[in-house]
Amino acid sequence: MDAHLYQADASRTDFTATRRPNSVAVVPFRTSPSADEDQTFLADGLAEDLILELSRIQGLFVVSRTAANELRDRDPVEIGRNAGVGFVLTGSVRKASNRVRLSVSLYNGDNGSVIWSDRIQRDFQEFLDMLDDVVVREASTVFGRIEQAEIKAAKLKRPVSMTAYEHYLRGMELHRLGGVTLDNYREAVAWFDRAIAEDKNFSRGYSMKVCSASNLDDFDLDAAQQMIEKALRLDPEDADAHRIMGNMQLRIHRDFIKAYVHYERAMRLAPNNAHIVGLVAAFHIFNGDPEKGLEMLDRAEIMDPFIPVWILENRIRAYFVEGKLDQMLACARSLPFQTRCPRIYRAVVSMKRGDAELARKLIAATLADDPTLTSEYVRVQELYRNEKVVNEILQLAEGAGLPQSKDAQRMSLSIPKR
Repeated sequence: MDAHLYQADASRTDFTATRRPNSVAVVPFRTSPSADEDQTFLADGLAEDLILELSRIQGLFVVSRTAANELRDRDPVEIGRNAGVGFVLTGSVRKASNRVRLSVSLYNGDNGSVIWSDRIQRDFQEFLDMLDDVVVREASTVFGRIEQAEIKAAKLKRPVSMTAYEHYLRGMELHRLGGVTLDNYREAVAWFDRAIAEDKNFSRGYSMKVCSASNLDDFDLDAAQQMIEKALRLDPEDADAHRIMGNMQLRIHRDFIKAYVHYERAMRLAPNNAHIVGLVAAFHIFNGDPEKGLEMLDRAEIMDPFIPVWILENRIRAYFVEGKLDQMLACARSLPFQTRCPRIYRAVVSMKRGDAELARKLIAATLADDPTLTSEYVRVQELYRNEKVVNEILQLAEGAGLPQSKDAQRMSLSIPKR
């Protein structure tokens, strides 16, 4: 689904619109009754910039400023009902002496509950200097909170009542837990299949099915390429589909040039989507530019302080290829929970440093979570342009007890012993 400005007749304030998924109204920000002209301009400008930034995020419906302005004095539930949105963003700007305070709150448009709030206080000039960063961070965080709230709501509904979009949300939740066990990815694929069955033209169902399935050992590359091509035919402006096509170019063809084209297209389509920024960072790390990858990960974390673990894991890869092993280990241990990626990299570093016992324990813990895991997972996930990096990781992980894939075992047995 494309970013969209939902236009309404500004002369009507009594309409009731059909509720749209992933939708938000940004109500003009409040100021104090005694606010001077500077404060009024600042408040209006902040709301307008947030509408613009939110509208650039793929899959988010944003009510036009004109329509939202007509509803400014109503409560969030009334705004949600009349504007046909699930979420309402309000804020206030206060300037006292040389200090500015910005308060922002995101409300549930169905029941008026507060989903998320933020407060920023700065000197006036400092606030103006960092205004662009503030707007981008707020927009990305708002999108993340909306998506999580939609996922939670979808879980509470009976499966018989679910739409394609709600199936998609359930799949997304499991996809984001996929780093813990492959079963999460398998279940995610099943939900994306349900979304596609419900709506054959739902492009994101196809693209995210490919994204989840790509983590499985039985991943069918040819079928995946056909599916992601279909997703792009259905919606050429789908930023995630371009990101995933970039990944396919690496997986299938080892074509870093074509991959770069699709990753850049994804960034142009959704420059303020923290998830896409964080995942495109991985491309630069694999392409031999870990410094750029780390810069992009910093940006993604500023945009969304709640960014998921499976994006932050890319820091581990960057530090590893830079040879900053102490930083890599500290980063891996600091993650909110341990998935396969940090454990495997920690095991690899332990082997490099001669601590085989710790390495074996880390691999054993990984296999306890997923007994079907083999080194094929490493081969298909670690897409470094420099194949020496991949080979080193494979050799050390297998040395620590990570089983080879059946194909690798057969190849090994077929090689004459000397």
